[in-house]
Amino acid sequence: MELIRTSPIQFNIKPISGSTLNLKFIVKGSRNIIRFDIRVIVHSKNPIHRTMTDMISSDILGLSTLVEDSAYKVLIKIPEFKNYTKSYIIFTIDPNESLYKKVFVEDINIEFSSQKIDGPVIEEIPSPNGHTKSDTIFQMVSQYNELPKDSKKRISYIYSLYANDSFAIVASNHVKYLKYKYIAENEHIEIESIDWSQLGSISWNEKRNVLLHPFLYPFSSIGSFAQNSRNFAKLLGMKNKIGGFDVADSNRISSFAVGIVNRIDLMMVPSGFARDAYISSGVTTPVEILPHGIIDEFLRDGPVSINNSDIIKLRKTKESGNILILYFLIHSEHRKGADLVRNVMKRIQKKFENVYLVVKGPNCSYFSGVKTIHITSWVSNDDLVALYDTCDACICPSRGGGFELNALEAVSRGIPTLVSGKGCFLDLINYFIPISISNIATQSLPGNAVHIGYGCEPDIDDFEAKLTDVIDRIDHWKNRYKEISKEVKDIYTWKVAANKLDNILRNYEFIA
Repeated sequence: MELIRTSPIQFNIKPISGSTLNLKFIVKGSRNIIRFDIRVIVHSKNPIHRTMTDMISSDILGLSTLVEDSAYKVLIKIPEFKNYTKSYIIFTIDPNESLYKKVFVEDINIEFSSQKIDGPVIEEIPSPNGHTKSDTIFQMVSQYNELPKDSKKRISYIYSLYANDSFAIVASNHVKYLKYKYIAENEHIEIESIDWSQLGSISWNEKRNVLLHPFLYPFSSIGSFAQNSRNFAKLLGMKNKIGGFDVADSNRISSFAVGIVNRIDLMMVPSGFARDAYISSGVTTPVEILPHGIIDEFLRDGPVSINNSDIIKLRKTKESGNILILYFLIHSEHRKGADLVRNVMKRIQKKFENVYLVVKGPNCSYFSGVKTIHITSWVSNDDLVALYDTCDACICPSRGGGFELNALEAVSRGIPTLVSGKGCFLDLINYFIPISISNIATQSLPGNAVHIGYGCEPDIDDFEAKLTDVIDRIDHWKNRYKEISKEVKDIYTWKVAANKLDNILRNYEFIA
């Protein structure tokens, strides 16, 4: 079957109510990135108005693909129904795609099972002809003349200098504390910061030692894929060594991502979970664990001054005898477990009238039905510390993620912190209150081009029980976390992280 933007394809099926559809197929016919959506539609006669037809639909699964002959396996929840008149799978090209792009879906295999899943799941199967997206990228590699090796002790660190996301925060602290270290030790090692946006205009006359942060994320965006691929291919011709930083939001990365990582000399990830995901996916490039740190403002004891008006108001709410549960949601609602937070907080607020959910992030209607205080304004580092200090507990029931710095920051301020009992939290699990994990199959980022594996599904009943216990025994838990915070402040600082990064760079001869 051929798909084009103006003509969605319907493929008839005989569904089983409430089952899981196991769908395998091969995508052919594209040398450009295509995004299309898959869902299941079920029509049935209305039990009351027999002349009418009801239509119900599964969740929509989005898929991006680049290379011909890409094979996929997807799992989709079939909606509950009593009877049906017709049903089908529908494949629809994303309306933002070019009219001229086409994709062929062939060798479709359909099965139904009783396997439980939380939402749509997609898994890339090794391509029948062995091609990967990375092969296509490196058809674009230009031929460069041999350049001399850089004569300086220099690291060119490429990241988004002017962003305020977690990648930029981590990268800027790497640069800052490496510079402090080399100045303090009187070592003439230059750490050169280059903005990601300048990558295409780089034209060095020597082969550099380069660090890219993040490494894979720029390739997962359909809009920027082609340009970043050309820039990376160019960079390969001018590098002495390339090291990358990134995360693993699931337990597997795609063959495309593996192919790109295997082109560089070193990969650095923030947790053992992420390292295992890369290696088990087929990465042969060395993968080192480099945990994140906490900024200096979090290392101070005692209260800090508050300048943010939203946090001043929040402090007054606390002083009125209310209990505040802190949750960070800037993006990725499904991965961050926002639906779990909403449902658990509804249960909690039926038990405790004085409990509020405090959400740091954009104002949204996601938590309607929950007594919520939104902190939407920008906060300084001191005000961020004050935000943690004002709240009574922090929750982080993530389905996936590479490290989740918010949870570590909360613990450093002595805040009882609940996290998913699996994934990236395992390295630090003794510092947290772990939420049990259910046996439901779930993907943290369905349809993502890089993070294609499974995450974890926190058990909502255990989540409720443990948060209830924290609220019931808040003084006990705060006293316990005063001791835990001391250990965290000693081990997880950016100074410690910079020392470890320096050792890694020397071991892999980025610094000779």
